Amino acid sequence: MKKRFLCAIMCIITGLAIMIPTAGCGNGKKGDSGVVRVVAHQGQDSFLEPFFEAFMEENPDIRVEGLYGVDQYQELETNTPPDLLFIGTGQLADYPQVFEDINVVLDEYYNNDAEKIAQFKAQFIEGLLDCCTYQDKLMIIPNNVNVGLLYYNKDLFDAANIPYPDDTWTHEDFIRVGKALTKQDGNGNYVQWGSSTTGGWWGEYLIYVRQYGGEFYEADGVTPAMNSPEFKQGIEFFKNKCVGENKFAPNPGDTTTGAGALGGFISRATAMEFGGHTGNWVSYNALSGFNWDVEVLPTPVGKPDAKGGELALEGWGIAKNSKNKNAAMRLLEYLYTEAGTELFSVSGKLMPTKAFKEKVLSTPKSERTAPQNMEAVFKEMERGIPLPANPNFTYCAQAPVWNNIQNYLNGTMNYDQFATASITAINNYVLTQQ
Repeated sequence: MKKRFLCAIMCIITGLAIMIPTAGCGNGKKGDSGVVRVVAHQGQDSFLEPFFEAFMEENPDIRVEGLYGVDQYQELETNTPPDLLFIGTGQLADYPQVFEDINVVLDEYYNNDAEKIAQFKAQFIEGLLDCCTYQDKLMIIPNNVNVGLLYYNKDLFDAANIPYPDDTWTHEDFIRVGKALTKQDGNGNYVQWGSSTTGGWWGEYLIYVRQYGGEFYEADGVTPAMNSPEFKQGIEFFKNKCVGENKFAPNPGDTTTGAGALGGFISRATAMEFGGHTGNWVSYNALSGFNWDVEVLPTPVGKPDAKGGELALEGWGIAKNSKNKNAAMRLLEYLYTEAGTELFSVSGKLMPTKAFKEKVLSTPKSERTAPQNMEAVFKEMERGIPLPANPNFTYCAQAPVWNNIQNYLNGTMNYDQFATASITAINNYVLTQQ
């Protein structure tokens, strides 16, 4: 069975969230008590174990066991399979394979009580559960959100006496300031970049494509769309920021001495990052003196409402062969109680609930840990777009398309050659999967 994993997304907003309690609004079944086995990433025991212990103290008929860093699909074949599978919305593109492994228990757990089901779903920020739904059924109970943003280093802006980005920025502003913040030494070596360049996957280039109105696939969700004028606009903008007279970011394929990436945004020798990952917040804040913040993504001139940033969620799905489905759902309910969320919040997860949003935004900016501009984070969530629901997307966007983008950046292909080569490679790969 083909399985793909979207890398886990992590962020840091410590001790800010208080959720609407939901414990007790389920069917109250206690009969399936026993062991609930939960798949999680390696290293997450530091915050999950206290969370599990608090749950077990309130629910002594249930014991929770964390499975850290295991192959959950191999575990499903054992005599003691996991009850909660770690699932990201990117994996839901693997329909129907992932769907075969997850049991949809929400209706069953609430005895098809529409009011209780609606109450549970109403906790989440509008639109986010749509990303976690397949065939009108909620597949993932989400606990984390990632969305593309503009990251910027305040110290580098201050040193150049340049105002910070704001929500009116266009691509032209991004270019203008990026060029102003790019520096070379007397030998022509780059010693500071205006922006980073995300290479190897779709994390940056697909945003530009979507902002110009393009998409990876045509409306049928299957036909590659590299030959559309909108896709071309996006890739040309991507090229112009790292090649040519407007260059203010490294070309990932340029091995010339003095043209390297300087360690990216986290190195503090790069002023901005377009897209980024909320999962990097923990690392950024672990650096003493790193003075950074975020803003909504700059958009093409004349398109202030352009969408394009990737919107992705992760959480748990209940395994179909779980022997403790109701107990597993009780654990998930506990996640959104005040006590459960207090414990879970130390992970730095960007929780997808209305209560979390309200709590964060009610905290004065001066009292927030970076990023302080959380208003931008929630605004960009409204403009984010999930990944294409195509099982071949992950490979194709990373391997053939990125490889051809690199050739385009280096001048060994013109755009028409890039589009033709990419479409051909995607179609050939699809044939191998049939």
